[in-house]
Amino acid sequence: MQIKTAVASIDNIVEVPGPGEEFEAMNPVPHGEIRQVYYQSTILGETRRMHIYTPPDYNTSQEKYPVLYLINGGGDEDSCWSSLGRAGFILDNLIAAKKAKSMMVVMPNGTVSLPGITPAMMADRVTPKGIKLRVASLAKLHDAFVNDLMTKIIPYTEKNYRVLDGSGSTGCRRSVDGRRGNAASGTRAFRTVRLHRCV
Repeated sequence: MQIKTAVASIDNIVEVPGPGEEFEAMNPVPHGEIRQVYYQSTILGETRRMHIYTPPDYNTSQEKYPVLYLINGGGDEDSCWSSLGRAGFILDNLIAAKKAKSMMVVMPNGTVSLPGITPAMMADRVTPKGIKLRVASLAKLHDAFVNDLMTKIIPYTEKNYRVLDGSGSTGCRRSVDGRRGNAASGTRAFRTVRLHRCV
């Protein structure tokens, strides 16, 4: 049994082993490390946490790594990918099987709150006025997260870890993805790529 912590809830999760789960199992392969990192977000006005996966060879190499920014779904928080999503074990297994290159994975907290935006503003999904208010509120939250990602999270990662940045003649070396849980993470990933072509 596992406990899933989210922004507004705590859930018990029961895992039932079955065929096809080897890709996320804790196999006898070299393991990377998942670190909890705190940074000050002036955009959101608070200290925020993110989880960062470093590959098995990170501490023994001087290599610079490509980086994936993996965004959680709305209502989840930054620990969900590494706990329930088993991102570290999945990457360890893919790297060991040579199905993925060694890479860094940054898992920021994609759930944000802003002064003046309340849950009640997003509750009405039926009336035209309520839908319009909900969409406008979500857009502000998404834009705040994208701004935090581009001006705080990515610069922090590039300053403190050996990662390839988006410069150079070979093109982009960063990627943003978010698919776990609901459409919120995918929307944030899409808005990030749309607004900043070479993330």
